Amino acid sequence: MKKTTIRELAKICGTAPSTVSRALNNSGSVDEDTRQKIVRAAEKYHYRKLKNSAKRWVFIADNNDLKSYYESELMISLSKEIINAGDTYVIISSLQIDMIHEFFFDGVFVFSQLNMELLKKINPLPVIAFNNYSLHKNRLWSVSSDDEGMIKEAVNYFYSKGHRNIGLWIWPDTHNFSDIRREKFFRQAITGLGLKPLVYIWGAGELEASEFSQMVRDGVTAMLLPGEFNFRQLQLMLKTTKFSVPGKYSLIMLENRRFTPFTEPPLTTFEQDLAGMSRHALHLAHQIAGGATGMLRNIKVPYLFHERASVADIRKSPVLS
Repeated sequence: MKKTTIRELAKICGTAPSTVSRALNNSGSVDEDTRQKIVRAAEKYHYRKLKNSAKRWVFIADNNDLKSYYESELMISLSKEIINAGDTYVIISSLQIDMIHEFFFDGVFVFSQLNMELLKKINPLPVIAFNNYSLHKNRLWSVSSDDEGMIKEAVNYFYSKGHRNIGLWIWPDTHNFSDIRREKFFRQAITGLGLKPLVYIWGAGELEASEFSQMVRDGVTAMLLPGEFNFRQLQLMLKTTKFSVPGKYSLIMLENRRFTPFTEPPLTTFEQDLAGMSRHALHLAHQIAGGATGMLRNIKVPYLFHERASVADIRKSPVLS
């Protein structure tokens, strides 16, 4: 039996495809007579099973998402949750966005920054965006890692080990929303302990000697680092100056499972809980598809803490040079 498309059903009912989508999702303003007309037509023409059916989702992923280690790992994690739930999904690029309204889908998952023009094209389907703080509009919900909680926990962990001169390394890119948020939360956490915020910037992808010299003058003993490339640059600088980890400097990094457990010493890290984010996102999507649209828009998922050997307890012994 040939499946009826959403455009065909809209033509049968004398409405727009967006009206059909709102009626079958119990979202937006559709008068009851029109809603019932669409529901009856959907049943008659086998558009879909209206109740207790598996859900159909769309991933919007462009080349940058597929090339990114983080985004690809997140997509794999979410796809496993969807399959385990008995749902199905398709992956399209932003250039294929118009096909969303050719077939019925229950919602959209987005893995990178979402612009308003794209959001307008997706409407009225609900959108679940990962780590997307910049847009909190109608029909958009976000699931994100709890950067504020992670930064506070990292600073307090350093503090509990006797560290008082604690530094944060960030990228100079003002469009890096993660670094912008982390710097903000870092300053809040540090000043909350009565300490001075010490923030250093990677210059054009390299650890600048001037920044490193400033860090030495500041007497930094503990550093929070954002990624793999940064660590390798810093490791080279530390070898050049003969400063040891964790003897001279204690390090906490954001987790990269490809190398952080295997360095010498193994690095203490905070890891984004991709499985937890995926579970929350799919659960949220099911609730929205069921009509519960008035819920919290931004779900924060705690980081996973891996305590290893790159943080010294300087309460027990002097810092070595």
